[in-house]
Amino acid sequence: MLWRVELAPSTLSELKAIEAPPCQERDNAEYAQSLIEKLFARFDSLAQLPHRGTRPRLQELRHYLQVLEKPYRILYRIDEENRVVFIVAILHQTQDLLSAWRSQKRS
Repeated sequence: MLWRVELAPSTLSELKAIEAPPCQERDNAEYAQSLIEKLFARFDSLAQLPHRGTRPRLQELRHYLQVLEKPYRILYRIDEENRVVFIVAILHQTQDLLSAWRSQKRS
């Protein structure tokens, strides 16, 4: 049985930032579109196997799971009762995880 995947409003903003890179050269736009497609494929895979992620090492994020879709890290939480995977952040792997997490209000 599939789980429902929901995106936090902050996650939608992060996807828009990936999709519209500052430099609108053709190659960058194609690369950005490819990344968006890979991220959505990863969301689809979480709908099938939501427990596949690992726990971040940071104590502050112990209630979340993460999966990688290079060069991004997808943070999410699972609502077992309602069978929902809630994507709370998409962060570039070069970002300091805790600083990036704290910089935005998250659900």
